[in-house]
Amino acid sequence: MTLAEGGSSIVPGLDHRGEDLAGRSFVDGHLDGADFRGSDLRGADLTRASLVGADFTDAKLGIRPLAAIAFFALTLLVVTATGWLIGWTLSGLVEGVMTEGSEEVFGSALAIVVAALFILAVVAYGLSRALRYGVVLVV
Repeated sequence: MTLAEGGSSIVPGLDHRGEDLAGRSFVDGHLDGADFRGSDLRGADLTRASLVGADFTDAKLGIRPLAAIAFFALTLLVVTATGWLIGWTLSGLVEGVMTEGSEEVFGSALAIVVAALFILAVVAYGLSRALRYGVVLVV
């Protein structure tokens, strides 16, 4: 497959040590036996590429540091906003539901619901793993 056909310009078995290949697209490329030792492949798209025998020793893979920092900052912002929204919603709900002396009932009911959900989740997870691995339950 040539570049005109949408393939990569990497020729199998050639030496690509130390090259800057960041952000390149190698979708469906035939990279068998290619030598990428010490190359920068951050952000490269290797979707469905054939990589049999390719050497990635000391290659830089993953995303660029600035992209990682931006992703972390965005995640932190979303988590903070979500936590604030949940806290604000629940505080309004609790203030609307609570009456004199209902704190104990509400707390007990909440504890029972959380415990029941935990037990159901553990049992469902255990059963799914047992059935997946063929464990026989004797009751």
